[in-house]
Amino acid sequence: MALRPPKYCRQCRKRNPRHGRYNGCCSLTCLDKYSRGRKEVLWIKCAGCGKRVVRCGSRRYCNDDCKGSHSDGRVGLSDNVRRHVFAKTDGVCAYCGELAEHVDHVRPVSKGGTNAPSNLVPACVACNLIVGDKLFPDFDSKKRYIQEQRGLKPKPAPEEYQRPAWHAWVYGAMKNRK
Repeated sequence: MALRPPKYCRQCRKRNPRHGRYNGCCSLTCLDKYSRGRKEVLWIKCAGCGKRVVRCGSRRYCNDDCKGSHSDGRVGLSDNVRRHVFAKTDGVCAYCGELAEHVDHVRPVSKGGTNAPSNLVPACVACNLIVGDKLFPDFDSKKRYIQEQRGLKPKPAPEEYQRPAWHAWVYGAMKNRK
């Protein structure tokens, strides 16, 4: 059985164990160098430094150093945390009462908030997009702002529960028996 000839990088001609991952190049840097002057290649700007780089998959940065220095470092929520947040209100938006599809940070991450479950509430798409990353003094003021922007009427606060007149007579007598 004949062995295949080794695959080499199109740019630097080094042996390329990952042939085909970067369109025949051994790294993204070699891909950028190899693609210069080619018209069929799609170019994007690096999200960090703005340098022109070849589009390759979901690539946003020119290299790992640039990604590390310019990315916001946010980490997605785990499925367990997401389920816990939706279980708080049975999958209903905390602001308007519609079906919730997003998880909203009460205090935005960009303003110092965290991914702690106490800072997360379920929200529908409309409510989550209206609020953006605005900072509010408390949850109630944020809720009022969203309801005003969406034209929703705030639900009246439930009245204080009044026990029936017979309650003290029945349960008061039970306390005296013990």
